[in-house]
Amino acid sequence: MKHLLLVCLLIISLCSVNAQNVYLEGGVALGSVPNADDNSRGKAMLYVAGYRTFSDHFALGLELSTGGDFIPGDNSTFEGNTEILNPDDTNWSSAMVKGRYYFTTGPSPLYAGAGLGINSYWNYVHTVESKTVSKINLAVAPEIGIDIRKRLNVSMRYLIGGSTDSFEGIRTQNANDRISIQSQKVSIFLFSMALRLNL
Repeated sequence: MKHLLLVCLLIISLCSVNAQNVYLEGGVALGSVPNADDNSRGKAMLYVAGYRTFSDHFALGLELSTGGDFIPGDNSTFEGNTEILNPDDTNWSSAMVKGRYYFTTGPSPLYAGAGLGINSYWNYVHTVESKTVSKINLAVAPEIGIDIRKRLNVSMRYLIGGSTDSFEGIRTQNANDRISIQSQKVSIFLFSMALRLNL
C-alpha cells in the first residue's frame, strides 16, 4: 500500500507544471451497505488522494482507500456444523483514477466527480486451509461534494465495488465442521471528510 501511494504521488508530481496546480487529501469516511440486514455495524474508510487541477473547473487525481466494519465482529450464522459468513461483513481496498468537475470557482466550490479503478473485497476466515478470501473487481465511485475554503473536503460517495468471493472450507480439524461464504454484490454509501493540502 505504501509503495502504491508513493507511485501515485510521483505520477502527479511529474504531471504537474507548477506546484500550485497540485493538492493532496487525507480523510475518513463512515457509511453503510444499502439493504444490509439489521445486524449491520456500518462501514468506515481511510483514504489518501492526490489531484492536479487542469482548469478552474476540472481536476484529475489518484486515490487509495481501505475500509471495513465500523464496529468489529461478525454476523455469521450456523446451519448444523457449517458456519455461514455474511458477505456484508467484507473489508475492501481500492485504487482509483478520479475526476472532479467544479460547478463554481469561489472559495468553497461545489463539485461532482467519479472514480474508476480496481477494488478488492476481502474477508478473514478462520480455517485450517486459508485465512483470507479476496476478489478483485472493476469498480466505479460517483461522488458529490464541496471544498470548504479549499482546506476541508466534505463529500458523499457511492462505491460500486463488484462482488465478494465465494469460499467453502474446513473450519477445524474435524472435517464435519465447515465454513462458507457466498459471492454477493456489495455497494457502499459513504459520507467523507478530508483535510486538503495545497502544494
